[in-house]
Amino acid sequence: MQIVPQTIKMEQNEILLAIQKDIAELKKSTRPDGIISSVSEKWIPEKQVKSFFNYESTQMASFLKSEELVVSKIGKRKFILKESIEKLLAKNIQNHLTSKSNG
Repeated sequence: MQIVPQTIKMEQNEILLAIQKDIAELKKSTRPDGIISSVSEKWIPEKQVKSFFNYESTQMASFLKSEELVVSKIGKRKFILKESIEKLLAKNIQNHLTSKSNG
């Protein structure tokens, strides 16, 4: 008769793990302030871009002045359009390949 309580306990643990997984997925799809992730997929906060490029503040300030980046400022916070970063990265790859073939 002890097998039944253990089986129930295992099922409860499996249910709890499934719930925890669902909660983790929900957290990934929304930000703490409730904005749906589609916005955060298009716009990246300055801090994340700075961290991604491992830039210091002065490097980041210069980078944000690039005419190729689309930057939106709300209050003191700045957001960079992800697409503009991707285009800039792609352009630099092409330039690098071009300079190698010319050299």
